[in-house]
Amino acid sequence: MPAGGQRNRGIAAGQARTPRAPGLARWWRARSERAQVLLAGGSAVALVAVLALVVMAVVPSPTAVRARQYLAFTACLLTGSQGLASPQAALAWAGMQEASLATRAKVEYLPVMSGSTEAAAAPVLASLVQRHCNVVIAAGRAQVSALVSEKARPRGVRFVAMGGAPAGSGVLTVPASGSGVRPAVDHIITSAVATAG
Repeated sequence: MPAGGQRNRGIAAGQARTPRAPGLARWWRARSERAQVLLAGGSAVALVAVLALVVMAVVPSPTAVRARQYLAFTACLLTGSQGLASPQAALAWAGMQEASLATRAKVEYLPVMSGSTEAAAAPVLASLVQRHCNVVIAAGRAQVSALVSEKARPRGVRFVAMGGAPAGSGVLTVPASGSGVRPAVDHIITSAVATAG
């Protein structure tokens, strides 16, 4: 046999022993360059998504935000038809919120929408008393007049007039405006919570 034939047979035998490319590699080479880029990009996105899921499963999640637990104590603000848009009511509300953060007392407000007279404010004030508000603060002339005139004052309920009340009326007072409103309102509510508990 010629020497060249022996060598050719050895090359052919070597090629026969070399494993053929797996099916996936053949499939990949059969794709166009654009398809390869798209497939590689999609694979990378899928890999990132899987890793994100694994991280979310392994890393403990922050505790769920719990609803704030309030005391069985409510401070109520009686306002005019402007509600908290009134500068006087806004100052009182700011002090009420500070007290709520410090004590966990509930705070709410109720505007008088039926007019700007004492007669219009009186039934709204009565509804706050019926709601078992522990502190009732009146902001605005008509609301303060209704508060001072209110005869049905349940025991333990503190009535607070912004801007003053007649001496001997049994109504607490805070300034109607200025930087002293917030701390005065905060102090009244905080003190009322401390004595109620």
